[in-house]
This record gives sequence, structure tokens and C-alpha cells, in this order.
Amino acid sequence: MDASLRTDDSRAQHAVPGLRYRPEVDGLRAIAVIFVILFHAGFPLAPGGFIGVDVFFVISGFLIMSLLAQELQETGTIRLVGFWARRARRILPAAILVLFASLASPRPCSNRCSASSPCAISLPPPSIS
Repeated sequence: MDASLRTDDSRAQHAVPGLRYRPEVDGLRAIAVIFVILFHAGFPLAPGGFIGVDVFFVISGFLIMSLLAQELQETGTIRLVGFWARRARRILPAAILVLFASLASPRPCSNRCSASSPCAISLPPPSIS
């Protein structure tokens, strides 16, 4: 069969056998991201950007408990060191990229900063006695 004609979803291919892809979770993630973006963009109809963060915490808790419960069911034990190592391998590369991109950014990302009111705290020069 031609590779371009396959209909399998690449998101369904994951490292955890038995934990199936759930499109409703992606839908909730999208709604949460929209809430946060609208809040940070200053839209008056989205004063509760924290709701998006709360939804992310609930989704994360659901997925983490699903993984831990599956490991407990399959092996009879939970190896937390292995669990956190897998999370670190998945999250740290993106986190490091965002950190370096933020540090290399030529200007602050906040709209509260302007040329007339710099964001940097100006301290008096140290006095040498």
C-alpha cells in the first residue's frame, strides 16, 4: 500500500501501549490554550485566563494518574524514578529551547513595558565607603 494512502493517525502511535489516543483531551487542551491566549491578549470577554491553567492541571493529573495506574496494573509496582525520567526526556528539550529563545529575545514580551517606562529596575550606584 502507498504510504500516502494510509489513514492511521500518527498521534495514535505512542510509547505507552494500551493507553489510547483521546481526541477529547486535545479538544480540552485547545480550549484551555484559547482561554489563556485571550486573557493575555487583554480581551474583556476572557477575564478568567486562570481557567485555562486549571483545565491544564486537570488534564495533566488525569494523564499522569492514567499512566501510573496502568504501570501499577501491568507490573504491580510504580517506579517513580523511571516515570519522572520519561517526563524529563519529553519536556526538558522544549523547555530549554523556550528558555534560550526567551533569553535571546531582544525585547520584553509584556505590553506594560515601553520606551518611556523601562521594565528594568534602576538601582542607585553602590557607595564605596
